[in-house]
Amino acid sequence: MPRTDILPQAQLLFVERKKKKSDKPFVTSHEGQTLWQISQTEGIRLAQLQEWNKLNANEPLAAGTKVLLQPATNSTVRSK
Repeated sequence: MPRTDILPQAQLLFVERKKKKSDKPFVTSHEGQTLWQISQTEGIRLAQLQEWNKLNANEPLAAGTKVLLQPATNSTVRSK
């Protein structure tokens, strides 16, 4: 990141690499939320979220979409 870049107000900046998975199995999205936003708030790598959820990073999600924060198991089957 160049020294001249300015972050938007309230933008999260991770100094270290984000985690591959969360301690929580999933979160439920809010209307219009994206995987990128969830990646930022949960501190999880975006590539992992895309792989586990088979969704586009910037595609707005419907309210109530279950977003996996860990690889799927029998008890965390993704549903919309």
